[in-house]
Amino acid sequence: MELRHLRSFLAVMGERNFTRAARSLHLTQPALSQHIQALEREVGGPLFVRDSRRVVPTAAGEALEQPAREVLRSAARALDLARAAAGGEQGTLRVGLFAGGAAELTAPILETFAARHPAVRIALADLPPHRAEPAVRDGRVDVAFLRLPIDREFLRATTLFEEPRLLAVARRHRFADGGEITIPSYLDLPAPTIPEEMPRHFQNFWLMNDHRNGEPPRFLGERLETVNEALHFVLTAPDGCLSVAASLPRTLDVGGLVYLPIIGAEPCAVAVVSRRDHDGTLIADFHRTARAVSTELIDLVPYASLPSGQGTS
Repeated sequence: MELRHLRSFLAVMGERNFTRAARSLHLTQPALSQHIQALEREVGGPLFVRDSRRVVPTAAGEALEQPAREVLRSAARALDLARAAAGGEQGTLRVGLFAGGAAELTAPILETFAARHPAVRIALADLPPHRAEPAVRDGRVDVAFLRLPIDREFLRATTLFEEPRLLAVARRHRFADGGEITIPSYLDLPAPTIPEEMPRHFQNFWLMNDHRNGEPPRFLGERLETVNEALHFVLTAPDGCLSVAASLPRTLDVGGLVYLPIIGAEPCAVAVVSRRDHDGTLIADFHRTARAVSTELIDLVPYASLPSGQGTS
């Protein structure tokens, strides 16, 4: 039994017409008829009843339809696996996640990529803020969902979406009942102490240093390693606060906090990031998959919007 014979059989099953079935497979009608006849010899009986007006499957034809589809699906999957192995698409892709990854799009992106590359194992790594970008740059992960900005000299990014920035404060905070906060009011508040290894461009963006006229931010408490630690510190600090992405309260829920829109703050962006000198097939396809899924499913992320120039840079 040959795969091409099964394809011809299923084409006739779908079209209920030999001429249309042959056309859909780019075959001549005599060639298609030969395929069906060869199958019928193997089955030991007719698969279709033909007259001048229609083609109707026999009981044998109906019994063969589902198994034939399964055989073709299995053959296609076997070919995909072989091609992946031949192209080196086996092994492990290490994916870093920072602060909720791509929010509601994280799971669809990973699931879609896994379906496209069934022979590849995806290993996830949770990255704290000061180690997220270095993990990509140093090769500890192959790709990562990061918050921009990044060092674009060494890293490339596919921006998936943009979303507002919010200010996390405790419910008893003096600004908690205001509904929103201005940038000048935010600049007067102390921030949790961040690790010195935090990339400078990342600090500048999230602490809004461009608005401080050269004055350094005021830090409160001991050094904190993770976003979760910082949020819990805000919960207990009298006047503490933390600038976060709008999706963070949904991916990292800490009770007792209020999230205020920061009026006039530039939105933050989520991107898939990898090293510029790491351009293998799997990494490139992860960028493409993430962009395609985010474009199709952007409505899953409240308050998010697609970037104006959606590409890899």
